[in-house]
Amino acid sequence: MRVVLCTTTYLPELNGQAVFTANLAQGLAGRGHQVWVVRPGAGLRFSQTTDGNVKVICLPAVQLSFIHKDLRLALNYRQPLRRLFEQIRPDVVHVQDPSPFCQCAVREAKRRGIPAIATHHPGPEIGAPYFARLPWPFKPGVEAIGWRFVARHLNRADAVSVPSRSSAQMLAVHGIRQAAVPVSCGIHLNEFTPLSENKRDETRMQFGLPADKVIGLYVGRVDVEKRVDVLIKALAALQDERVHLAVAGTGASLPQIQRLIRQYGLENRVHLLGNVPHQHLPALISASDIFLMPGDAESFSIATLEAMACGKPVLAAHASALPELVGHRQNGYLFQPKNPQSAAEGLRWLLENRDRWKAMGQISRRRAEQHRLENTLTRYEALYRQTRPQTAVRRPSGQALRRPAFRPLMMLAGILFVLFSLLYVSAPLTASAQVGVENLPPITLESLRRLIILTIEDENSLYANGGLIQALLEKGEAVQFVLLQPEHKANPGTAAEEGAADANGEGLTARERIRRWLEELGIPPETVDIFEIEENKINQWYQEMREKWQSFDVQVIPISK
Repeated sequence: MRVVLCTTTYLPELNGQAVFTANLAQGLAGRGHQVWVVRPGAGLRFSQTTDGNVKVICLPAVQLSFIHKDLRLALNYRQPLRRLFEQIRPDVVHVQDPSPFCQCAVREAKRRGIPAIATHHPGPEIGAPYFARLPWPFKPGVEAIGWRFVARHLNRADAVSVPSRSSAQMLAVHGIRQAAVPVSCGIHLNEFTPLSENKRDETRMQFGLPADKVIGLYVGRVDVEKRVDVLIKALAALQDERVHLAVAGTGASLPQIQRLIRQYGLENRVHLLGNVPHQHLPALISASDIFLMPGDAESFSIATLEAMACGKPVLAAHASALPELVGHRQNGYLFQPKNPQSAAEGLRWLLENRDRWKAMGQISRRRAEQHRLENTLTRYEALYRQTRPQTAVRRPSGQALRRPAFRPLMMLAGILFVLFSLLYVSAPLTASAQVGVENLPPITLESLRRLIILTIEDENSLYANGGLIQALLEKGEAVQFVLLQPEHKANPGTAAEEGAADANGEGLTARERIRRWLEELGIPPETVDIFEIEENKINQWYQEMREKWQSFDVQVIPISK
């Protein structure tokens, strides 16, 4: 069988879709099928490589790193896809996401009478992590448009697959007409096995993990929807020096996580390992004691399944597909999503029941055996064959595809999304000096050091520069907010300030209002500090800060109205 797999992400990128697509491609090729993977490349030229017996075709693309580091947009893909289909003459086309080039592949397959199968990977937060930077007022609308966009794409396919039962139920709620087929992503069960004691200590030494501590391990992206902050707060609430946390992965929220670690004084108990190559994950997982999965929008979680195959008890959020893998107090503990106290209680329960870890690990292993990759390959082979004769309909060559009535709306939404991303990241990268700091030159991100001072004047100035704040945090800068106060509001909490807050009908202090604005911008308030300074004392305060922090530079960025 000639199979074309279309995806925007593929190994060595580390995320669930990339790992699944690589496993599927290599597994099908190992069974004698001819497999082509089509994906956006890293440059503006068409190229072809190989991954074992799999041919990987890279379309011309641009890297949209200002939205997310792993996001690529294929360019000029229609003609290359048509030529590719002419040369390959695939028996089935299987797309992994609703990106424009994947939708084009589905339309081209339908035009040629080739069965098209679409797999939906995202969980309930369909825009994560790409919509994370949008301000809150725009998010619901963009999410609604996004779901309609996805529904239109999936309804065009001849068959739809999802990695879990919860994902199938989710699609039914969002208007997918045909029943989605749950097919586990599967794992290489023989690669994920428990380690011997000597190998365990050797692996911990290799990753800089203490041999005499209980290691809770998280593997995955460090983005907002993954809720790694919940683990940091739970570790702080637990107050048990025996327990350490290891985080294998990177992402847009890593600077906020680093700030939380410093805020709670957990530098010696949290180990940030960065991106760990996939071939090293089996040893790392086996060398840990407890696997942690705090995300509340998991459509499946390959990482959790790999940990279960290694015989680990799992602490996971009671949300989305995770309860399909983890039985509460059977092979782990399910805590309330987004609740650090509940996660801390789960850790405490696991510590108190350490004598049950071996039995829990055995249950995890038995459950993982049901998801071996061989079963997944068999299911997809059957789906490919069943779909081909039953649902593929050849369109007359002269008949044009009916274009969606809301395509202009989709194009407008895409343009607005890119514009917002550019505005919130690129536009505020320079700032002119004002309000008592006229002597400072314009500042760019390249010239910044560790302590960044943002002078905030009002709500509009904060909203308009949310992208600058996010960009600073993502670069690992320590951000402080300076709320400039007129002389009669010099002291926070005075009657004058409280009266002003009451006049606004909210009863909030200026500091509390900034905290609220940060939350609406999707910026964790605990990642910043706030000072309240009189306008006529800003220069004096600025000099004092420079003297206080002699070990590194202090930069001030005034934010205009």
